[in-house]
Amino acid sequence: MHARGTTDHWDPELLDALAAEREVIVFDNRGTAGSTGVAPTTIDGLADGAIAFIRALGLQQVDVMGWSLGGIVAQGTALRAPELVRRLIVAGSTPAGVPNQPTPPPRVGEILTHAVNGDDDYLYLFFPETDEGRAAGLASLRRLDTRLARSHAAVQDETYRAQLAAIAAFSGYYDRLPELKLPVLVANGAHDVMINSYASYRI
Repeated sequence: MHARGTTDHWDPELLDALAAEREVIVFDNRGTAGSTGVAPTTIDGLADGAIAFIRALGLQQVDVMGWSLGGIVAQGTALRAPELVRRLIVAGSTPAGVPNQPTPPPRVGEILTHAVNGDDDYLYLFFPETDEGRAAGLASLRRLDTRLARSHAAVQDETYRAQLAAIAAFSGYYDRLPELKLPVLVANGAHDVMINSYASYRI
C-alpha cells in the first residue's frame, strides 16, 4: 500500500475485481495499523516484512502488487526473495534512483506534512484535476469510508515517520532492475504528481 495507507485504504471495487478470478491477500506491514512489531525505517526492512508475511502463510509462490511506496516494496520483495514472486505489478511507483527523475511539485511535499489527509489532499495526489477525475476520486473515497468506518484503520504517527525515513534514506533499486527475470506489469498515470511517469517508464 502507499505511504500512510492500510489494508482498508485499498478501493474495494479494485479488490473485488481482482478477487473475481483469484485469491487476494492484503496485509499491513510490521508496526502498521493492526499489525504488531516495529515499523521498519528502511525499504529493505519493509520488503523483509512482506517476505516474512508470505512465508508465515506457508505460500510457496505468489503474484505481488504494490502501489506507490508499496510498489517500491514489491520490487524489493522480488529482488530479495525471487523464488517467492511469480509475477509483479508495480502501480503508480518507481524503482527510485532513476537518473534525471523529475521532482514532484511543491504541493506534494506540503501534503506529506499534513497531520491528517483530507479529500482534497487525496484528490490532488491520486486523481486528475478534471470534473470527471474529481467525481471518480470522490466515489472511490466514499467507498473507502464504508470500510474505514468499520475498522478505524490508520497508520500510526511513528509508523508514518518511519516510512518517510525509509523513503528519504533509500538510494533506489534502479541499478538492480536487470536482476528481475519475472513478468512485470508497470502501470502509472500519465500525469502522476507524486511519481512522474518518467520514473515508471524506466522500470
